Amino acid sequence: MVAKSPRPRAAAWLLCAVLLGSASLAWGAPADDEYAAAARAYAAREWASAADSFSKFADEHPQHDRAPLARFYAGEALVQTGNYDAASRRLIEFLEQSPQHRLSKTAQFRVGECLLLAGKNAEAEARLTEFRKTHPADDLNAFALVYLGDISLEAEKIDDAFARYEQALREFPTSPLRVQCVFGLARCRQLQGKLIEALADYAQVATAHDDPLADDACLQSALIHYQRRDFAAAEGSLVAFRTTFETSELRPQAMYWLGLTQLADRRPAEAIRTLATAAELAGDGELAPAALVASGDALRQAGDAAAADERYKTVLTRWPNCDQADEALHGRLIVAEAAHDEPRAASLASEFMRRFPENPLAATIRLSQIRGQLARREFAAAEPALVEIVAQPPTGVSVEQARYLLALAQLGQQKFTAALATADEIQATDATIVAGAREVRLAALVGLKQYDQALPLLREQTLAAGDAQAAAKLRPQLVLALAGLGKLDEAAEELTRLDAASQADPAVAAVTLQVAERAYRDGNLPLAMRLFGAATGETVPAEVRGQALSGLAWTQYRADGKQASAATFDRLLRDYPTSPLAAEAALLRGHSLEELGHHDAALATYRIVIEKYGTSPQLPAALLAAARLHDKLEQDRDAATLLARLVHDFPEFAELDAALYELAWVQLDLKNADEADAAFARLADDFPQSKFWADATYRLAERAARTKDLPRAAELCDQLLRAQCEVALRERALYLRGQIAATAGDWDNVARFMQQFMDDYPASGVRLSAEYWLAEADFRRERFVEAREKLERLERQADGRGESWLAMAPLRRAQCLAQERKWLEALAVAQPIPVQHPQFKQQYDAEYLIGRCLGSLGRLDEARLAYQRVLDTPAAAKTETAAMAQWMIGETWFHQRKYAEAIAAYERCAAQHSFERWQAASLLQAGKCHLLLGQNDAASTAFQRVAADFGNSPYAAEAAQRLIALQETATASRPLGTARTE
Repeated sequence: MVAKSPRPRAAAWLLCAVLLGSASLAWGAPADDEYAAAARAYAAREWASAADSFSKFADEHPQHDRAPLARFYAGEALVQTGNYDAASRRLIEFLEQSPQHRLSKTAQFRVGECLLLAGKNAEAEARLTEFRKTHPADDLNAFALVYLGDISLEAEKIDDAFARYEQALREFPTSPLRVQCVFGLARCRQLQGKLIEALADYAQVATAHDDPLADDACLQSALIHYQRRDFAAAEGSLVAFRTTFETSELRPQAMYWLGLTQLADRRPAEAIRTLATAAELAGDGELAPAALVASGDALRQAGDAAAADERYKTVLTRWPNCDQADEALHGRLIVAEAAHDEPRAASLASEFMRRFPENPLAATIRLSQIRGQLARREFAAAEPALVEIVAQPPTGVSVEQARYLLALAQLGQQKFTAALATADEIQATDATIVAGAREVRLAALVGLKQYDQALPLLREQTLAAGDAQAAAKLRPQLVLALAGLGKLDEAAEELTRLDAASQADPAVAAVTLQVAERAYRDGNLPLAMRLFGAATGETVPAEVRGQALSGLAWTQYRADGKQASAATFDRLLRDYPTSPLAAEAALLRGHSLEELGHHDAALATYRIVIEKYGTSPQLPAALLAAARLHDKLEQDRDAATLLARLVHDFPEFAELDAALYELAWVQLDLKNADEADAAFARLADDFPQSKFWADATYRLAERAARTKDLPRAAELCDQLLRAQCEVALRERALYLRGQIAATAGDWDNVARFMQQFMDDYPASGVRLSAEYWLAEADFRRERFVEAREKLERLERQADGRGESWLAMAPLRRAQCLAQERKWLEALAVAQPIPVQHPQFKQQYDAEYLIGRCLGSLGRLDEARLAYQRVLDTPAAAKTETAAMAQWMIGETWFHQRKYAEAIAAYERCAAQHSFERWQAASLLQAGKCHLLLGQNDAASTAFQRVAADFGNSPYAAEAAQRLIALQETATASRPLGTARTE
């Protein structure tokens, strides 16, 4: 940490010099009195008043002989108020109007100084440079040079800054800014890496205890000592902040670095106390989280892991986005790993990678995660990250190590081609990596069945093996290669070279079994029988022995018939009375056949387990394997039958969640939505920790949303959003939650969820749709300006895209403009919609809006045509838009005083559309037209229908009032004494 260059400190001294050098003046005229008042305020250091008075005088009396002085002193007073921008403008005005004035030199310098104080370094540099050019011998250059040095230093022009500070010291050795020059030189040397010279300069400044930079020099010295790992010297400098500089504003930083020094010197107990002081002094400032993280490190070094974790947690809670958040999270991870709390460590590591993917620590953390994945055989999960690391290796990570791990991940997934290519690219010198890469390469060649390439290498490696154990490790691959090339006799011979201990090795026994099966498939039944028999020895692992017995039985069956194989089956049943190994052998055989693409044979083998070994532990796995294969072959009913049996009969099956998940999807394929829901619901309720839980819950939420069970859909989505599900699924759930809110008309929540969606998933493929829903939420909440702005941005982003729903954006934007009564703009947006979006299902809404705009602009004939286009659109039939369009046709005739045509249009609206509001409005308007035509009886009939049939409408009251008025008119027009008949 290097302290920033302080701002110039000479302004007050210069002002005093100018003030003391000003001439006394005699006043008389009113203008002179005003000037005198300003001068008195200036003399009394009433700077704001003086600035206002001098400015007013200069503005009102620009030709007065004291106007130049007023401008100058107005600028000087503004400097003292801290308004450097205004001060520089007044002084520039003074220079422009009085360039030859005796104070112009001082003003020229002061302009540069004010611009510097205002943070306008480029302008300040230009002014100060001009001052030096104009007045090269003036004493004010002592200040100008320092200011120019500070500007260069802030711009990281170290050589320029150094030259200016040196020149200032050389030309003005007794300048008041001498100490500031030395400090500047020290900072330059520190930035240049000349630390010894910098220390010497800082020492000069630090010993000047009365100088404002002494504490900073002391701190910088300590940092250099710390950088050089001279902790004793660093501490010697920093302890001055407990005595000489106890009141310094830099004391919190000093205590922080003292704590780090003690921690680096392995004195954690002292560091804990010192860093606590630093955190207390920092309050809520930006140093506080750094001090707390460092104190967590100290506590961890002292062995108090719980207290350390609390410190880190406090930082992440109070300052989640501070610069030390990565260190705090890493500290918590270290604590969790030390405590062997693997779930918590994994969660913290994932959080670190999510929040700080570019952090230098991320590479180490990610590689550690990947090794754990490989150890857990999570090869597919590990591969993408390794590909990325190999492509762009982070600092501190061996690309060859990463490439070797990638080869292992690919090999584990049986991506033999990729594993071979990756292994071939490894150019490591590390013997372990070299040997590992060779083993991967050989295994990949065997996996690819490139036995002709693998065999010579395996022979070479086997011969070159330093001992029998190393040779025995290679021999299984050699045997597989020989068998793959059809050299079964040689393969069998290699197996005989293994000693009894090696033959009992599970890997060797498995290879023996594989060669025996290859011989069986090739029809070499004598060899198959011999190898299967060798694998049934008492020293062979039991799981292999069971498969070998099964293989031997089948070989004997093919060679000699049922009777010969019966004894082997009897032995299998005698040695394994519950038949788990026999059932397992059949199950594994089914898997093998399935992998080879022999689907019918695989299903038949699974059926053997299901039907022959109905009480074996392998039955549930066989049911699941057979169901999955049926599903793969699109035999959904068979798959559903097996899965239903599995989930009903084996509630404790380890993969029951997977079975339920498969059953749900099969039922969906069979169009049995209710049965699918039941399976998904059981999975979601009974297996909250399942990897399928999140997807099942999402599918339930989707279905609930489709069936309009909105409360259930919302609750299911909320469960997903509270859970730690995968990013892609959470993305879909959050978007669905916003859609559910939209369906429910809960527009505040639409805005909340869609905004959260956009914040969390800015690159989502449905981001544009989310943006539209945000605009729709504003529109529905009558925030028309905000909605329109969002829609305009959406249309720019969607330019060139053709999704049909995008037509809603210009429609809504036009509707917003209409709500703002910007009819011409709304019309300009709405009219192109039918042309630009010919497949838009709501074209009639656009046509209606066009009619509204045209009508509001007085173009009633054109408006009527637009409304008629709404009525002519089949999709508009039975919609409220159609009712409104019919009503508006009547309105256009009404405003054109063509009442007969209006009546016909209104009556069509009342007769043909079932929206009570518009029926009532149409009858009311028809009544008014009848009145205007003098058809009182018809008007009365219309008003009576409104009052009688639509009493709850907003038009009923007006209809009743008009009826009363008609009756009163009728009564008044009868002769006196005439009886009224009803």
